[in-house]
Amino acid sequence: MREKLTLNALSILRLWKLDQAELILNLDTDLIRLTDGVRTCRRLPDQQPDFNQEGVMAMIRIAHVSDLHLHCRKQDNKKALALLERVRQVSSSTPANNYTLITGDITDDGDPRQYRQALAAFQPFIGHLLLAPGNHDYGPLGSIYLKENAKAFDKLLLHGVGIQQTYFNKQPMVDLLNDGSGTQVLTVGLNSVSKTVSPWDFARGEIGEEQLSALHTLLSNPAYATAHKLVYLHHRPLKCNDWFLELVDAEDLMAILHQQGVTVAAFGHTGGNLQEREPPQARVVRVFVRTYGVPYLLNANQSVAAQKFNEMVFDGQQITVRTV
Repeated sequence: MREKLTLNALSILRLWKLDQAELILNLDTDLIRLTDGVRTCRRLPDQQPDFNQEGVMAMIRIAHVSDLHLHCRKQDNKKALALLERVRQVSSSTPANNYTLITGDITDDGDPRQYRQALAAFQPFIGHLLLAPGNHDYGPLGSIYLKENAKAFDKLLLHGVGIQQTYFNKQPMVDLLNDGSGTQVLTVGLNSVSKTVSPWDFARGEIGEEQLSALHTLLSNPAYATAHKLVYLHHRPLKCNDWFLELVDAEDLMAILHQQGVTVAAFGHTGGNLQEREPPQARVVRVFVRTYGVPYLLNANQSVAAQKFNEMVFDGQQITVRTV
């Protein structure tokens, strides 16, 4: 189920800087229980709850991958397509309440032929897709912003899979997911791609004051106080030591997510300065726990190379996150 939201104007002041401490959890370990205490959203048809073969009621499941980097020729996309097939197989038992989240760099440089490859690959997931743009979707090399490529992401890809909202004007993509038995997940996609003016801007990202303001207004809406809140974007929403890849307003974003009780933030793009501190087997799909006051931060920037994806399961007030 997806419903309508109204966004009011709001000035965002720079909020506080949060503690830099980070805790890394083993990828194969389920996480702890958690109790929670103007744009037109997409709306799915109301559905009766699904049951699996054991007769257990379905919850809301979201599979998270990123950085597919689809090329113009199908034969160059074998690993990305193999990953999507794994997602499809795992999700096939309860399709009505399963969603696939892809956090940017869906294509390698936003070529229309690459978007056609994406449309073909996404056919099994139509109606259950959550998508965000990455810097590679908006232009060559991931560091050259092209207006026509940015518009193509909306027109060719989003509209092609039935999503009528757009990212070009940097407004949040809003969906309210409902399993029909009381579990709700408010999902908010952000456009973190910067309008770079030269290749020397590299692959840095920015949410921007207007989009931050809209996000704050949306998350503070009391109508969604009891819903789980998932925010997704391409760039790593944590302070990064790599100037070439950083999200310049990461601290402002994380302060809002913390203040408004966001449960999960999902992203791709890079592992940042944590990569060298992780054991080799954990360097691909990272799960960060209770960082910056947000319980679950999921990074899938190397999901294609690893042939793994993050899976979130929302059941009432309980959340389980694992890597599959």
